[in-house]
Amino acid sequence: MHQIIQLRPDDDILTIRARIENAELAHLVLVVPRDCAFLESASGLQLVRRAADDLGAQIALVAHDDMVRERAVEYGFPVFNSLTQAQHARWKMQAPTRATTIHAANVPPPAPPESVADSFVTRIFEEWRGPILAIAGVLVLLGIAAFIFIIYSLATIVQMLVLGGQPASASEAFTLLQKSKLVGLLRLDLPTILVMPLYYFFYLGLYAALRETKRPASHSVACWIIVPGCSTSRNSTTTSFH
Repeated sequence: MHQIIQLRPDDDILTIRARIENAELAHLVLVVPRDCAFLESASGLQLVRRAADDLGAQIALVAHDDMVRERAVEYGFPVFNSLTQAQHARWKMQAPTRATTIHAANVPPPAPPESVADSFVTRIFEEWRGPILAIAGVLVLLGIAAFIFIIYSLATIVQMLVLGGQPASASEAFTLLQKSKLVGLLRLDLPTILVMPLYYFFYLGLYAALRETKRPASHSVACWIIVPGCSTSRNSTTTSFH
């Protein structure tokens, strides 16, 4: 048996859902009047299909509007031309060929949930942004200084093999400068004087890296590097100038 529900032109989804929910039978025939604004809308029959699925109802429609009939078929509703035809036919709702999920217009899809690991790392980075960036900057300076030292060391080896070492006396140094200022300055360790200040960045980077560890021995090594290391650099620079 089927229960007949005569819809009115001003019925909305709340009214229609309530009438479906309060029906005595599970098989319902909705008689759709002409100019039923809600069912003629783009989402009207979509919401009725969702209500039928939620309430476990079997619904067929008696409708004469071509657009309503076409959309009803897309959402799996059996459609009839008359109430008599609907009452005597054996029918059942079919799977919809259109999605029954309502998406809000112009609303982007929800972002994927953030994993616990990602949120933890993000929170730690936000809390320690300043120190992390400072340490990263120091380590970058350390890397640049180390790279320059490698180039400097290789260049010094080539210089000693090709041009020779430091002059043995002051007179030899003046003679070299008179013959070629470039060769004289190279053999007088001018590159060393230029590179020596980078030792401060080098030692400071090592100190910062070792200081962040939790081992007391690393703290001691860091203090040993920063204090005697800078003193050695200063003494080496003074010797080179002399």
